[in-house]
Amino acid sequence: MIVRIVAVTLMVAAVALAGLAADHALPPQFRFISRETTLQQVVDRVGAYTRVRGSGIQAFEFDLKDGSAVLVFPEYPFQLHCKIRSVQFYPKKEQIDIFP
Repeated sequence: MIVRIVAVTLMVAAVALAGLAADHALPPQFRFISRETTLQQVVDRVGAYTRVRGSGIQAFEFDLKDGSAVLVFPEYPFQLHCKIRSVQFYPKKEQIDIFP
């Protein structure tokens, strides 16, 4: 269990260090997100998230009509007022293999 948490933490840290996803990789409605954007601002602009994934580190999943998904990772404590630290786009939500 500890090994998995450490591996997930390192992976998310690497993504966060690389910065937010490149604008061209995100669906247009998510391209406004910056390091100053809060989760509440994302919800207000694109709508409610579909589910919360993870234990420990949380990702908020936004499923899109075309079958793709966007995972938004806010900073701890993972609440609506927290700023976004990473965004990941999955062309097919079935490709998400982390955070059951």
